[in-house]
Amino acid sequence: MPDLGGRSMSDQHARNTARVLNEINPHFIRSRPFVPRHKTPMFEAYQKGEFELTSPHERLQEIRLMIENLQVTCRVCFDHNLNPSYRSGDRLTPLLKQDYNGYQFPEEKEAVLELIDKGIKLDKALPMIEKAVSLDPENGAFLDSYALNFLNVTVSGSLFSCCLRCCMMAVASCTSSVLASILAP
Repeated sequence: MPDLGGRSMSDQHARNTARVLNEINPHFIRSRPFVPRHKTPMFEAYQKGEFELTSPHERLQEIRLMIENLQVTCRVCFDHNLNPSYRSGDRLTPLLKQDYNGYQFPEEKEAVLELIDKGIKLDKALPMIEKAVSLDPENGAFLDSYALNFLNVTVSGSLFSCCLRCCMMAVASCTSSVLASILAP
């Protein structure tokens, strides 16, 4: 369950998850990203700022670290809609297969790592875009680039995360272009 350790324990969570799964060597592993549910202690900690979720980029790095440390003989599946996706034209495309068969490990482990690396590389532009927005926070093109960058390597359910980041930078005007981009046929 990527992100269960939050930002502060992401690496530890990835390594320990792999360690436990290696000891069990199950027949099937399914990746389901953590989302704090309303009216739970984790949600309350998230709202208070005591628990910080990772960014989509950091979540990919956590998944990569876990996969890198897996030494199992089983199928690994990424069938949940909150798993990483990337923007392809006007639609979000899952980074990893989202079927119940997933990938056979260890045979397909390197292919999974390559796909994750592809997703991580898509996020390289973020620091440059953030700098541009900080220099000219009213520039609509910069704001759109900032918002759309989160849709390039994101999870299909993370519009909230994207809007939250924009609002934290006092650039709530990105919301309309993000929604238009998502809702476009």
